[in-house]
Amino acid sequence: MKKLISFCLILLLWLATPMGFAHAQDIPGEFDYYLLALSWSPEYCYRRDDSTQCGDRRYGFVVHGLWPQYEEGYPQYCGGNPNVPEDVIQEMLPIMPSRELINHEWEKHGTCTGLSVEDYFALTRELYYSVDIPDEYKNLNDYKTTNVISLEEDLINENPDLTNDGIAIICKRRKRYFQEARICYDKDLDPRNCSSEVRDTCGSLVVLRPIREGMTGNFEEMRQNRGEMRRNRGEFHGNCPEMKGNCPEREENIGTINPLLNDGDVEISSALINPENPEQGKEWVILTNTTDNIIDLSGWKIQDGKGRNEVITGKIPPESEIQIVFSGISIRLTNSGGSITLLNDRGKMVSEVSYSRASEGIPVEF
Repeated sequence: MKKLISFCLILLLWLATPMGFAHAQDIPGEFDYYLLALSWSPEYCYRRDDSTQCGDRRYGFVVHGLWPQYEEGYPQYCGGNPNVPEDVIQEMLPIMPSRELINHEWEKHGTCTGLSVEDYFALTRELYYSVDIPDEYKNLNDYKTTNVISLEEDLINENPDLTNDGIAIICKRRKRYFQEARICYDKDLDPRNCSSEVRDTCGSLVVLRPIREGMTGNFEEMRQNRGEMRRNRGEFHGNCPEMKGNCPEREENIGTINPLLNDGDVEISSALINPENPEQGKEWVILTNTTDNIIDLSGWKIQDGKGRNEVITGKIPPESEIQIVFSGISIRLTNSGGSITLLNDRGKMVSEVSYSRASEGIPVEF
């Protein structure tokens, strides 16, 4: 009897862990629909040190991922072999120009589709090439200002089977700059409406950065200039310099704490992924509050690309930033590429970013 009780306790503890919970709930092939995420590469490459995607080749829409979805939430890390064969990687690089992202997407999302690695990426290519991109977006040589409805209509005009409710337009950087389009399909690969959790995150105006050669040569200079601009505004890491007056009173009088949040309200804006040795306790992320309200991070978590979590705390004043330094115990960011996910106190994803190989000592801008 004692052995049976001990076994049950061990089983319950295992199920209580993030990975144990995911495996207990998320079964390969059991999901409701697919979501194809098409990233706007110029936004990814803005101030980013990535010679593969942001070098000489001019990318517009590229694949971020093909994600199995529930009507509420999504499965992840369903187990199996996490490795992607080299020939499959080579087939994907023209439309998904990051081998680190290819491996990550298979391990986190592809393993939950019930497909083989070859079939998963073949399906990804099929859906990507089935979307006709409007000519204007294939060679955008200057900034374009539009809005969510117009951008969706541009895609629908070229793809009449799509609908506004089946497309979500995602923005970052104050909900203004276009990051990606998310298109929903049923399991027969016919377009369908997205679930209520997949929605537009842009403001009244949407700005697309132009397609042009990469900016890696000026990355360090731009990073330093951006930091200087933040310090001049008194917003860097959420600080309150004397020039802004009595900051505690200002904080008390603006906004409510933790209103109903939407995607993009809190963004992962930069991270130090590969600090100088020794690395433990030196990795950090900067979170940006894009709202007019105070955001309380109590009970929130940062999740690395392996599904490991670290609980965070703190408050972010309106339209300000906070630096979160990791303990180096709960999670470790992989220098060769991966993802960082921000989860609120209810476990809902608020922001997720991916990155390729990180240079030592240089923060990655998202």
